[in-house]
Amino acid sequence: MDAIGEDGLLRHPIPVPTALRLIFFGAGAFVIVIATYELHRGVWPINFASPFFLFLIFGAWSVGGPLPGPG
Repeated sequence: MDAIGEDGLLRHPIPVPTALRLIFFGAGAFVIVIATYELHRGVWPINFASPFFLFLIFGAWSVGGPLPGPG
């Protein structure tokens, strides 16, 4: 049953099979590794475009990091 936790957020527990969780983990790791590998040349050596490429890499990390979801 849905319940509002002590932190004020609505919690809705949904069971996720281990195989699906591993697929999500792999997809998240893929997003992080590929984006960092492909865009690192725009960050180093430091130039005027470095902040833009660093912003793109951090964006990929923010998408790929939470992809596996909470345990």
